[in-house]
Amino acid sequence: MSLTELRISNFRNIQTAQIALHPKLNIIEGLNGSGKTSFLEALYLLATGHSFRAREHQTLIHFEAAALTLFAQNTGGDRISLQKDNTGHTLAKINQEACLTRSQLAHLTPCQVFYQDIFAIIDAGPQVRRHMLDWGVFHVEHTYVTLWRDYRRTLKQRNALLKQQPTKTQLKPWNHALSELAHDIDKARVNFCNMWDEAWQEALSALGAVHCHMEYQRGWDKKNEYASLEACLDANYARDCARQFTHYGAHHADLVITHDKRKAQAYLSRGQQKMLLFALKFAQAQLSNKHCMYLIDDMAAELDTYYLEKLVHYIESLPGQCFITKRPEPLAAFAQFQDYQLLTLEDGNFVN
Repeated sequence: MSLTELRISNFRNIQTAQIALHPKLNIIEGLNGSGKTSFLEALYLLATGHSFRAREHQTLIHFEAAALTLFAQNTGGDRISLQKDNTGHTLAKINQEACLTRSQLAHLTPCQVFYQDIFAIIDAGPQVRRHMLDWGVFHVEHTYVTLWRDYRRTLKQRNALLKQQPTKTQLKPWNHALSELAHDIDKARVNFCNMWDEAWQEALSALGAVHCHMEYQRGWDKKNEYASLEACLDANYARDCARQFTHYGAHHADLVITHDKRKAQAYLSRGQQKMLLFALKFAQAQLSNKHCMYLIDDMAAELDTYYLEKLVHYIESLPGQCFITKRPEPLAAFAQFQDYQLLTLEDGNFVN
């Protein structure tokens, strides 16, 4: 379902705005500092309950205000609202009923953001890739969030016990419980990765991007030495006790992305990397049980005319709703867009 209306109050430099939204494509145009990225950030906050570029909620609130308020309505008639104040309190509602978890918002409006930190997917550590993987599994298998929470709770208990220098016997029930949950998580991730890789290869071809390979690593037993995580944990008892945390498990899973058996970040240009990452996110979103909302900031950056035209053509074919920011300069590739709404921002104000 697409958003039909968005209201913003005291969000960063956008003091007040009420916008009717295009169901397919909205292009937000403006100079640097006009509020383009803030507009995308407001949409993301409504869809997920958090920002994609700030951890401290105070930075989201306009400096002259005590709180920010966001509201949106979708084509299904659902009404979503969110308020954050300077004390750190957050109140989110769907159809006037309070949301107790972020997953409620995420289920309602699956959202993919394409921001300048997209390169962290291949540049940064496993946590970024693991988070991306789990987003996909969450939107395909809705029991996954409960499974992951149970795993995190069990891991926390095992780590707490490790600080007390336990015996192997004392750790045994925690090893077993963690292993059972980890294998269920691993099964869900493997199933998703198989579908994801197939969709990714199709997206890479459609975008004219270089061929790449995705390898999922479960977080333990890279050399196939152990029959289960439980056996791995038992074999590494001394190491875990010495460092007082659990070295192996689903919380150490990773995705390795390669091109011609070499790591993509070392051998591909920035433009090539951007296209393979766009394809990765597009492919993941298409596996979701609902149409996705795409937030693409400064789409043209680091892309030549060939890639930009391929990307514009691909976006035209996507189901779901898309928001793209750009500078005011004309871009020939954007002339391909047929059905869209252009919104212009100046100093936090919409001028059309």
